[in-house]
Amino acid sequence: HERVGRRGTTGGGLVVGGACCVLSVFALGDPSESPGMAMLLLVVAGKFGIALGYATIYLYAAELFPTSIRSRAMGLQSLVARIGGMLSSIVASWGKTSRALPLIVFGLPCLVAGLAAMLLLPETRGQPMLNAIEDLGPPSSQGRGARTLPCLMRRYRQLGEDGVKEPDGSPAPAMVGAPS
Repeated sequence: HERVGRRGTTGGGLVVGGACCVLSVFALGDPSESPGMAMLLLVVAGKFGIALGYATIYLYAAELFPTSIRSRAMGLQSLVARIGGMLSSIVASWGKTSRALPLIVFGLPCLVAGLAAMLLLPETRGQPMLNAIEDLGPPSSQGRGARTLPCLMRRYRQLGEDGVKEPDGSPAPAMVGAPS
C-alpha cells in the first residue's frame, strides 16, 4: 500500500473490481446450475478489489482537496455515493431481464473511474496537505500522472473565492454557527 500510494491503491482496486465484474459476464452459466470455479474466483477477486478501493477512497479524497473546500467536496462525494446506493437496487433488479446487464452497468463505471484516478489525479502520498486553492499550482507541478483539466482548475479557484479570507489572504477558519 505504501509503495503503490493512494492513487494506485484506489484506482487499482476499482480497476480490479470493475474488470472482475465485466469478466464475470463471460463466466455466467446456465441459471439452473451452480456457479463454476471461474465465477467464484472472479467474485472473490472483485470483492477484494472493491474493498481495497473503498478502504482508501475517503483518505485519498480528503488529501486531494485543499482545506478551504474539503468539507464541501467530501459532502458532494457523500451525496453522489448515496444516490448511487439508491440506484443500485434498481440496477440489480435489471438482472431479471438480463443476467449480464447489472454486471456490465456496475463494472464499466468502476473500470472508467479506476483508470481516471490512476491517469488524471495526482499522488498525495508524501505530499503536504493543501490549505488553499492557490496552493495547487499549475497542473504540471502536481506530480506524476496529474493532468488536471483547465476547466476543473477554474472551478476549483471559484470555490475558493466563495470563502472568507483572513487579512493575510489565507482562508478563515470555519466556525460552527457563523453566518455565511
